[in-house]
Amino acid sequence: MTRMIIIYLFAVIICLYPGTLFAQENEENSGPPLIVEPLYPDNQVDNIRGYFRMNVEPEQEQTLNVKLTNNLDAELTVRIEGANAYTNPTGEILYGKDIESEKTTLLNDAIQLERYITVRPEITLAPNESQEVPVEIVVPDTNEGTILGGIRFITGGTDENNVEEAGEDEANFILKTETVHAVAIQLDLPNKTEPRFELGNADFTPEGPSVYIEMINNAQMIQEDITAEYTVEDGEGNQLFEGTTNTFKMAPKTQIRYPLSWDYETLEEGDYQVYVKANVNNNEIVAEEEFTIGDDAIDDYVERTQPTVNRDTDEAGFPTWILYVIGGALIAGTMYLIGRRKGQGT
Repeated sequence: MTRMIIIYLFAVIICLYPGTLFAQENEENSGPPLIVEPLYPDNQVDNIRGYFRMNVEPEQEQTLNVKLTNNLDAELTVRIEGANAYTNPTGEILYGKDIESEKTTLLNDAIQLERYITVRPEITLAPNESQEVPVEIVVPDTNEGTILGGIRFITGGTDENNVEEAGEDEANFILKTETVHAVAIQLDLPNKTEPRFELGNADFTPEGPSVYIEMINNAQMIQEDITAEYTVEDGEGNQLFEGTTNTFKMAPKTQIRYPLSWDYETLEEGDYQVYVKANVNNNEIVAEEEFTIGDDAIDDYVERTQPTVNRDTDEAGFPTWILYVIGGALIAGTMYLIGRRKGQGT
């Protein structure tokens, strides 16, 4: 009887903690598949590491090198492309070749550095092999400000290797999973430029939900140390909520829609005002904007937040709730056997 109880308890442990006992099998080959290391040129700004930052002249030709290391025991194909610098909608800088979004855009007169970068589009690395990849840059013909961009190294995400075959009367789909390593390139030209930060229009968005305010860095420079305070009122002038942003920075010649989370207990149709006071380099920029929340926006928000049934599964796709039911039944059986044994002993 004691042996049967031990078997029952062991089965319970396996059912309730299936991932704990077998989590060690994939520890080998840990670490990133690709290691990216910038090799700094002679004109690299002192004490700057992790990305390229050089003092340059207009139309100067510059060669950079990046060391790529395949950390796998198999071949690794890496796609390579130049990138422009955008501002993340909630601040800070991101890099992409052509990001199409209303939330983050380049201004019409922005210098797109990816157009001035020449690099091989693809490289295949043998297992555990390292290679240096040259990056050719021609500095744009301007002598003022800072030009920002980068190089992206992309692994995975190819259509050929990620096509899921569908059965009859089922739709085919392509699963794309890729890893991107971005190395920033900052070109500092001889003359500095003056800050030109602006606040634009405001509106409501069901995403969040939130109110957004347009923020515009209209200077050919990285705008550091941006913070803002804001207040939202209804059409009758009653304050609904207020808040502050984190300190962030913006890429040169970029515009974003910065989201201000809707921090009020109700969401109703009507007219509203938002007051924003931004602090940029110890200068205050103030905006007072009106916006309207309509029925369509509220309906959209309701659709986004409708509860859905989400059945938990373990990593193998087996429903976790079934494991709990089995575990509970085993526990009940174990307790019954223990009680029965005690009864017989008595």
